[in-house]
Amino acid sequence: MLKFKLNEILEGKTEERRKVGAADLDLGLPSATGFDVHFIFTRTPFMIEARFEVSGEVEVVCDRSLEPFLMDIEAAYTVLFKPGVEEDTDDEETALRNLVWSSNEIDLTREVRDTILLDIPTRKLHPRFLDADGNELPFEAPTEGEDRTDPRWAALAILKQHVSKN
Repeated sequence: MLKFKLNEILEGKTEERRKVGAADLDLGLPSATGFDVHFIFTRTPFMIEARFEVSGEVEVVCDRSLEPFLMDIEAAYTVLFKPGVEEDTDDEETALRNLVWSSNEIDLTREVRDTILLDIPTRKLHPRFLDADGNELPFEAPTEGEDRTDPRWAALAILKQHVSKN
């Protein structure tokens, strides 16, 4: 999906914007909107640098309340394509890939997908559980006299009594 012909990437700096659907990236997420990807290519006779910035939204489930919410995705990554690279390498900000001039193509689909997935935090909290600085708010302690017992426990106890009688 995000393949680029080498002969169409001009010498020097060029830019391209693409809209990409979540299904095209095979994200494996229950719901996601499309993504805007801004590519910035810098081509020299010896290498191609492909930097991209991706933005969009994904629907995730809050780990505290189990309710779904939309989370903004804003991430960037750089991939250097150089001929003669024996082993691909990756780190948090850049990747190094082998450039085969005869293939006349580079594919950035995997890198865009991985960048989106890595921008989703491990602990997903609905914005109402975060303060203005993005820090997690503590659980509220029950006020005196307030019953915080989940009503499903009472229903479960009744069901358990009914089953034990039979």
